[in-house]
Amino acid sequence: MLRLALDRIRTLVPDLPTDPATRMGAIVSAAQCDRVLAFIRSAEEEGARLVIGGKRLELAGEAAGGNYVGPTIFADVTPAMRIAREEIFGPVLSVPKWSDELQLLRDVNAVEYGLTCSIWTNDLGSAVRRREAVRYRPRGMP
Repeated sequence: MLRLALDRIRTLVPDLPTDPATRMGAIVSAAQCDRVLAFIRSAEEEGARLVIGGKRLELAGEAAGGNYVGPTIFADVTPAMRIAREEIFGPVLSVPKWSDELQLLRDVNAVEYGLTCSIWTNDLGSAVRRREAVRYRPRGMP
């Protein structure tokens, strides 16, 4: 899974948001860009492994001066890490890995927010079973 994500992310080159060929634009504001970079720093400090990206980008031409962060992937992410528990609103993918299905479901269902969940498996039955066991609970809902 990590290899596939890495191959795909290499095709995402931030550029001018108004160009129809652009597949990844700028972060909405300087403050949000700084927030995304703070998440990246905290992930490194907490022991996540930076696979690609993690840096502010300075673009040339019409895109100069924008708030760009390179597409970023972290591996070895644990449920206790900030990037696994909070919404980043930036180009950061955290990739946790489990070997115990019950622990996976406990960890995924313990997240306070309705963050995205992707299930990667070659076993359709396993995917359906896991999907049914993952519960979305908006903040403040039982």
